[in-house]
Amino acid sequence: MENIVDVLACDIGYFAVKAAYRARGSVEKFSFPSVVSRATRTTLRSSAEYFGKNPNRVEVCVGGTTYSVDTSMSALPGSSVVRTEVDNFPQSEPYAALILACLQKIRASRVRCLVLGLPLHTMHKHTDYLKSRFSAAHHLSPHGVCVVDKVVVLPQPLGTFATLRAQGLISAERRTNTCIVDVGWHTTDAIVIEQDGTPDLDRSIGLSGGAARVVREVARLTSEKTGTRVDNLDRVDYALRTGEHLPVAGEAVDLRPFLRVALQDTQQITDAVLTALKTSEDLTVFVSGGGARFYVDALSKSMGFAVRHVDRSHMANALGFLTAAEAALKANGAR
Repeated sequence: MENIVDVLACDIGYFAVKAAYRARGSVEKFSFPSVVSRATRTTLRSSAEYFGKNPNRVEVCVGGTTYSVDTSMSALPGSSVVRTEVDNFPQSEPYAALILACLQKIRASRVRCLVLGLPLHTMHKHTDYLKSRFSAAHHLSPHGVCVVDKVVVLPQPLGTFATLRAQGLISAERRTNTCIVDVGWHTTDAIVIEQDGTPDLDRSIGLSGGAARVVREVARLTSEKTGTRVDNLDRVDYALRTGEHLPVAGEAVDLRPFLRVALQDTQQITDAVLTALKTSEDLTVFVSGGGARFYVDALSKSMGFAVRHVDRSHMANALGFLTAAEAALKANGAR
């Protein structure tokens, strides 16, 4: 039986994959770490034999290589994982593996529109490639073939803008321009949308640097204090998100003092954002993304007023991509 999905919206970040689609009238969403590993037959066989098969782990083939992806929302990568933080990530095999893992997770046989997001400063480099690479038939063993009819690539902050507009938090009759600052793991994007809905690219910017800058500094300070190497940034990030102490060499370490120091590094990024915006006097500013919690105070200081932290901002781009694409498909179908 065919499983046709009208829109699959994917925000493939350096830290996590966020995706949303509609099934049986309801919006379904999921997230998992942007981590892939090369799968070997021996490793997979022995793991399944002794511990049972992980129902959230999928295997996808890219360029003749089989990759394993854990699509569980609670997956916590091990200490041996080194995350990709290079601008060429969207054209890599691991990125393709993450896209195919999304298709396999929802068991789609056809996707009419796949929406992908990119940081602003990489749009010109990767848009055409992504459209060509993923508008195709993809072999997803053991679920067969999934055909993607069309790929749309959008700047990541526009997803949050669409989400806020759908929630009624941005009025069509607003008297100020809207600025969305999207803080990811490795990038920070700011885009200004004028009152008529047109992006002002002269006042928009994409920067390298985001949540990783803060988490890595917390890890360094923790290592310095405890005398023990702390390399697993996922463990550090999890402790910061939950407020839990971080277990280090048998000791529970409170990260709050280190976080206060690390947050000082965020001001450089937010000041650069304001420089690109030229002025904040005509703006309502929202901050979203997985790293928003680290940058909201510094951004408020740079702007001179309290910026608004988007609720559940981790998923805001993916949900907005879904909303915008569904509206576009409906409008085209009505013509």
